[in-house]
Amino acid sequence: RNRHSSGRMLYSFRIIPDRGSWMEVQFDINDLIYIYLDRQRRRRKFLISTFLRAVGFDTNRDILGSAYEIKTLTPAQLVKQPDVSLFHTIEPVYSADGTLLIDEFVQLDDTHVKLLSDSKIKNVDLAYIPDGDYYLINCLAKDPSKTPEDALREIYKRMRPSDPPSVNNAKLLLKRLFFDNKRYDLGTVGRFKLNERLGLDFPLTDRTLDKKDLMEATKMLMKLRNKAAQTDDIDH
Repeated sequence: RNRHSSGRMLYSFRIIPDRGSWMEVQFDINDLIYIYLDRQRRRRKFLISTFLRAVGFDTNRDILGSAYEIKTLTPAQLVKQPDVSLFHTIEPVYSADGTLLIDEFVQLDDTHVKLLSDSKIKNVDLAYIPDGDYYLINCLAKDPSKTPEDALREIYKRMRPSDPPSVNNAKLLLKRLFFDNKRYDLGTVGRFKLNERLGLDFPLTDRTLDKKDLMEATKMLMKLRNKAAQTDDIDH
C-alpha cells in the first residue's frame, strides 16, 4: 500500500517473474482497479475488467461469478431478503415485451424489487456482495469493452498504437507477454509463492500465468482495500 498525495491509501499487487514482463495492478483514488503493463508508458493502463475479459473471462457472469456469489432469485424471494442492497444485477433485466426494467450492474433497492414483481419477472440472476467489496462491479460499469473482442482491440490499440487493432494480433501479444513458457517464467519459487499467497494448487511445473492467478490476486486486492488487511513486505 502507498499513500496518495490526497492522503488516501492505495493498494496494489505486483507479479514479478523470473523472466518476462512485470505486471502491476492498483486501485486509483476513485476505487477503480487498473492494470499497468508498462509503468514507463502511462497509456499502457487498462481497467482490470478489460484485461480479465481479454484473457478468458468472456462474459459479465464469468467475471462476477468468479469474484462473487451469483444467486438466482424470484421477486418473492427478494422481498424476504433482509437487505436487497447487497444484490447487484449482472445483466440488463427486460420485461416480457422487451422493455428495459433494470440496467446491468445496478444495486437493487425496494423500488427495483417492486418493479420486478409488478412486471411478473420469474427470476433474475444477481451478484451477492455482502462485504461491500463491489469494486469489480464499478470497473465493469466504467469499462467500454463489452466482449472479449472489444477488450483485445482496446489492449492492442494501447500497446501498439501505430498498428491497426487486430483481435488475433492482440491474442498473440498477450500470449507472448504472460502465457508463453519460452518468454515468461515465474520460476519454481515464483509459482510456489503465488500458490501459497493466493491459496492455489497449480503444479510447480506450471510456470506461466493462468487467468485464475489474475482473478484470485484481484480478489485478494479487493479484500485488502475493503478490510485493510495485512500487506506483504517485499524486503522480508
